[in-house]
Amino acid sequence: MLLTIFENRFKKDIKRLQKREKDMTKLKNVIDKLLEKQELEPK
Repeated sequence: MLLTIFENRFKKDIKRLQKREKDMTKLKNVIDKLLEKQELEPK
């Protein structure tokens, strides 16, 4: 499993998305898959 290091710009983007009440589950799922070195589904 990989280690996550979030840069300040990314953290600010996340906060902005949360304030806009966007669905964070999709982003969390993608980050989890990348950390586990799984392939992402094609769009």
